[in-house]
Amino acid sequence: LSTATMALESVNEPLARHDPNFSLINDIFEMTFKKITGFCRMMVLGLYLDAYVSWRTIHESESTIYLLVNNGDKTKFSYVKHISYSNMYYTPSNFDDKVRDDVFENQIKAEMNEHGLKSKDMKKFLEYGWLYDCKEYDMEKHPKFKLNFNDGVDELSGLRDQYNEFYRGTSEIAHSSSIFFYANEKNIKNVALMLTYESSYRIFVLYMQFMEEYFKRHENEKNIILNCIDDVKRIAEFLREQYDKEDESDE
Repeated sequence: LSTATMALESVNEPLARHDPNFSLINDIFEMTFKKITGFCRMMVLGLYLDAYVSWRTIHESESTIYLLVNNGDKTKFSYVKHISYSNMYYTPSNFDDKVRDDVFENQIKAEMNEHGLKSKDMKKFLEYGWLYDCKEYDMEKHPKFKLNFNDGVDELSGLRDQYNEFYRGTSEIAHSSSIFFYANEKNIKNVALMLTYESSYRIFVLYMQFMEEYFKRHENEKNIILNCIDDVKRIAEFLREQYDKEDESDE
């Protein structure tokens, strides 16, 4: 997993300019690759609970990346716009008062009214309002859609049902509930490995999709990386098979 991540990171790093107006998706990939590398280091150190919680962020990134890669410029521009909205809300001193007030009074309120949102929904809209500009947004297909990660980003990416139980489990550990103190570390280790290999494989595939034109011009680099990704896929499938066998034996 570390090898595959390093191979992809070597391609992506020069393209990540840390400016969402120019390199939004490459920036998100860069931070996600770093998170996967951090996960690997935690596992080596035996920090299995921390690694499991780290998967939570990797999964959140995965779902966001899926929607950004599989939608067009409208969604990307909307995502960047909502970054700006959040910055205005949380760091008002960085903006001219008149400009900020005008954006909130005329622009943000109008967009919220368009979707039937109230003042109490402001923070959720600032963070997740870009989801309205995804082609996957369809209240008939997703009647329980909400402006949050679980029922919004994860739901539209198609990953919610498969991973929601694991995602909730990371929350229990992150908040130091009794599960944190008495968790079976061997089981947590196995689950964290399985989940992160699965998420990482999908993230790597999304990167190859996003960078398709680049890899058309760099066939040798593409073949090396595809071999690494194939190894990740095989291990992910093996870990899932082992997990399913243990689950059946528990029943």
